[in-house]
Amino acid sequence: MTRTVAVVTGASRNLGAATAVKLAEDGFAVAINYYQHEAEDEVAQLVGKIEATGGRAKGYQFDVSDEAAVLSSFERIRSELGPIQVLVNNAAASVASSIKIDEIEVADWDAVTATNLRGMFLCSKSALVDMKKMRDGSIINISSIRTILGMEGNIHYTTTKAGQIGFSRVLAREVGDFNIRVNSILCGGIKTPDESVYGDQDALDARMIGFQSLPRRGMPTDVANAVSYFASPLSSFVTGQSLVVDGGWVMD
Repeated sequence: MTRTVAVVTGASRNLGAATAVKLAEDGFAVAINYYQHEAEDEVAQLVGKIEATGGRAKGYQFDVSDEAAVLSSFERIRSELGPIQVLVNNAAASVASSIKIDEIEVADWDAVTATNLRGMFLCSKSALVDMKKMRDGSIINISSIRTILGMEGNIHYTTTKAGQIGFSRVLAREVGDFNIRVNSILCGGIKTPDESVYGDQDALDARMIGFQSLPRRGMPTDVANAVSYFASPLSSFVTGQSLVVDGGWVMD
């Protein structure tokens, strides 16, 4: 497979940044999406890291839930980097603390669903323009094991993550004739700096490991490696599937 361009949304840090680095190592030119202008320095450093090892990458600031911004940004990506062969829908509006349904305002619900569902829809639709022409491509949607566990709290977030799985399965059937694959990755407790909001990190690590079979925390690179598999010819006969990356927390 000749590798062209991979777009990774929400890629300024954490899982997205690790995924961008891995896909660049795999030979893709990587379009790094980010939302907040404050992340420009992080993205510049990430681009520099990729270029220092011989890879190609460029940052693109846009809101994945804004149709006009997505359309214009994807046009820029294909004109500046080339046709899009891989899309990783990683951008997510997450919720730091656990909120019950009676505490969720309509505006909160709309903000989470706009990024996690409409953003995935808009980016996928735009990427498919190139993938259908090439009759080749892979869309990878980053979901969560919360959808299996039915974990209490943040029902708006978990609902969108479940929606990503349904979206993946339906789209896999719609675009299979074009040799385009669509899969989901269900992440478990992946350790990132954002976990600092939960307080004592040693206690959190022990709690997370207690849920798992494997005695270590999951890292962003673990998710990036799974994305790499779905983006590669190794998964050429795999579509409409959900891969759980959680160290053995759930075994469905």
